[in-house]
Amino acid sequence: MVKDITFVATMLLLPALCFAKELDLSIPQEFNWKQIEQDSKLLSNTNKYNFDLEFVEPADKSLWVIFTVLNVADIYTTHRALKFSCVEEANPLLGKRPSLARMVVHKTVVLWPIYDPDWNRYPPTNRELEISNWLLTAVIYNNYRVLKKVEKYPGKCPKVGTL
Repeated sequence: MVKDITFVATMLLLPALCFAKELDLSIPQEFNWKQIEQDSKLLSNTNKYNFDLEFVEPADKSLWVIFTVLNVADIYTTHRALKFSCVEEANPLLGKRPSLARMVVHKTVVLWPIYDPDWNRYPPTNRELEISNWLLTAVIYNNYRVLKKVEKYPGKCPKVGTL
C-alpha cells in the first residue's frame, strides 16, 4: 500500500518538476577537467579527508585481445614442446611436466583477477598491458625456439610417447 501511494505521488509530482522553468535537467556532454582538478586541490586543502581524484584511462580492448591471444599461444607452444622428453616447464608452480588442463587452470586462476573488475580495483593501463604483451611475446619466442630445436634433432630428444 505504501509503495502504491509513493508511486502515485511520484507520477503526479514528476510532471510538475519536469516542466519547472528554473529546473535545469541538462547533462553536460564533456567534463571540465580543469575545474575537476581545481576542485580536487580545493578539497584536499580544506578538508581533513584526502580526496585524490586521479583518472586512470583503462587499457584498450585491442590490447586485451592481444594479451588473451598471447596467453593462449603460450599454453599452446608450451604444450607442444612438453611432448619431447628433454623439455621441462620452467615455471616452478606448474612442475616439470604439467598437463594441458593444469596449464589452462593455472593461467585462468592467475589471470582471472586481472580480467575481472570485481577483483581488480585498479585496471591495467595501456602501458602495463604493452609491457606484459612484450614479455609474453618473448616467452612464446623462447618456447618456439626450444620446440624447433628439439624437432630438428629427434634422435637426441624423442617424443615422450616414443621412449
